[in-house]
Amino acid sequence: MIQYATAQIGAILVTIDPAYRTEELEYVLNQSSIVLVLSAKSFKTSDYAGMLAAVGGRCPHLHDVVIIGLSGWSAIAGTEADAGALRDVQAGLRSSDAINIQYTSGTTGFPKGATLTHANILNNGYLVGECLEYTDADRVCIPVLFYHYLAPLQYTESAISGWLVMPGQGAAALRTAGQQGMESGWEAGQAGSTQ
Repeated sequence: MIQYATAQIGAILVTIDPAYRTEELEYVLNQSSIVLVLSAKSFKTSDYAGMLAAVGGRCPHLHDVVIIGLSGWSAIAGTEADAGALRDVQAGLRSSDAINIQYTSGTTGFPKGATLTHANILNNGYLVGECLEYTDADRVCIPVLFYHYLAPLQYTESAISGWLVMPGQGAAALRTAGQQGMESGWEAGQAGSTQ
């Protein structure tokens, strides 16, 4: 939902790998000039609130950190949108505007950012949905992490099909498509190939 909200107001969403350590987080916050961070408090052994507090003073553009579930989050979630102001902002948005910056894992140095536009994400999602021949009877499962480059693409695909399934924290598949007597898309493609 945050991705859709930022797109509606013309803000650039910077997705951050939850596995980043403090120095990688600081680098990404500064390199992309992040002004506001929306974050979970923690996950497993990662204390995101603590990490953000540790680097916040070294990130001159960072004005606010909102932890989901705490008072700042409640204030945002309970805010009524000004429909006129939203229309004015949206009237100035273009398909070529940047909407998302995604960073690499940083395994070969500091993470590198790639900027995507509205058109990039919508066209990719639309064309993948067309290629896979999605209909309103299809259900799309998004198994990738939300920061992953495939996530915006799959969100767009789900908007085309009308359904979105997101495995929750610690989810595990009880049965695969093959165990249900169904072919996966890959298996179906292989059966039709003439190698």
